[in-house]
Amino acid sequence: MRLINLLKGFIAPQHCLICNKFLENEPALHFEYLCNKCFDNIPFAPSSDLIFNNLLLNNNPLYLNRITSLIGLEENKDYLELIHYFKYQGFRKLGYSFGVLLGRLIENSYQAQYDYIVPVPIHSAKKRERGFNQSDFIAKGISSVLGVPASAKLIKRKEYTQTQTLLSKEERKRNVANVFTAFSAELDLKNKRCLLVDDVLTTGATINYAAKELIRCGAEEVDGATIVKA
Repeated sequence: MRLINLLKGFIAPQHCLICNKFLENEPALHFEYLCNKCFDNIPFAPSSDLIFNNLLLNNNPLYLNRITSLIGLEENKDYLELIHYFKYQGFRKLGYSFGVLLGRLIENSYQAQYDYIVPVPIHSAKKRERGFNQSDFIAKGISSVLGVPASAKLIKRKEYTQTQTLLSKEERKRNVANVFTAFSAELDLKNKRCLLVDDVLTTGATINYAAKELIRCGAEEVDGATIVKA
């Protein structure tokens, strides 16, 4: 019984990941990882238009047509802990669940039609270290809402780069400028519309250069989506 309870806590934690409130007595949870109060207090990100306009200032040229984020952290950094749980403590289902919320936001915000949902790839060595690519789970959550296939076989990361966290805006651009390539030399995305998916949007350099590669492979249009706008 103790082992079962431990496994349940790992898959669906018994305490709110933000305030640590015990969830078992919380009626009709809106979201299995957060108490209802913390879910209702999620600091939602700015509008897609505002995020896009800010990216125009940071990236020249910009290859994305639109960008949507779920959570904004400018006023409340506590919710960044959710990304840490997801990426570094193995709460993989959390990424899928946030992907579902992000998919609903996209569905309700605009009537975009996509051919592929594309997780931003990480290098194979980093995937071995971490055990998974966090963007895969977000993409699958979005896919479940939009009914569009998620494909991790369109582009790949050909170089192992240092983390973007401690780099300046210009260093971030140089760090990821030429790291993405087509998964196959025969890849043809002519007339296809893609939704690129990542976990966190900061300067937008990574997702923008991933979009550049999809455009180079013929994609007609590429939108972006992230859980967090930092």
